[in-house]
Amino acid sequence: MARAALAKRSYDGGAAIVMAMLLAALAATIAATLLWQQQRWAGEYERRRDQVQAQALAMAGVQWARQIVFENAPPSTVHLGQPWAFRLPSTPIENGSIGGYITDAQGRLNVNNLVAAGPARAAARAALQRLFSELGVPAPLLNAIADWVDADDETTDGGGAEDSYYVGRPGAPSLAANAPVRRVAELVSVRGADAVLIARLRPFVDALDAPTPINVNTAPAEVLVAAIGGLDTSGAAALV
Repeated sequence: MARAALAKRSYDGGAAIVMAMLLAALAATIAATLLWQQQRWAGEYERRRDQVQAQALAMAGVQWARQIVFENAPPSTVHLGQPWAFRLPSTPIENGSIGGYITDAQGRLNVNNLVAAGPARAAARAALQRLFSELGVPAPLLNAIADWVDADDETTDGGGAEDSYYVGRPGAPSLAANAPVRRVAELVSVRGADAVLIARLRPFVDALDAPTPINVNTAPAEVLVAAIGGLDTSGAAALV
């Protein structure tokens, strides 16, 4: 009887230890889950906070630009010595800094001039050809861009592309826009284009209603060389 009682007490004690270990493991699991969820919530809160802050700063930048342009409406001649062209100094903020500046879109080549009428179209093509050559951008891309923005479905020789090409493109079938672009970033969808090439072009081209002339007072040297046939880099640098 004594042995049986001792065995029962040992069994009960062992079961209690196992139960205690299980409860401890369960408590640890619950605590770890709660901690993970808390960290996840904190991370999500910080991301949302940063997103809201970034949006607020972006809107403030837009309002600043509008105010500058409104208060200093440029006269008929626009140049870089006017108040709108002054850069906003970099200002420290929490976790970073903010700055800004305004650019004259007519200081760049307008890709939509490729659909302009008459001599303006030929001049736009010639200027873009010179720019592509200067920047090392493949020449066939110009024909593809021209087909992308023009209204017809005739494929230009030497790299052009219309619906028949884009429909058959593996992975991302589409159609040619056959209309002027609203943003230069849209050109990444054009045959032969990629993000690297478009980034190379971005400082020197823009997408405006056609036709628009070049403002030589705000254009960088690369644009002047492209727009003015026979002008070299040193001559353009002297004009800037």
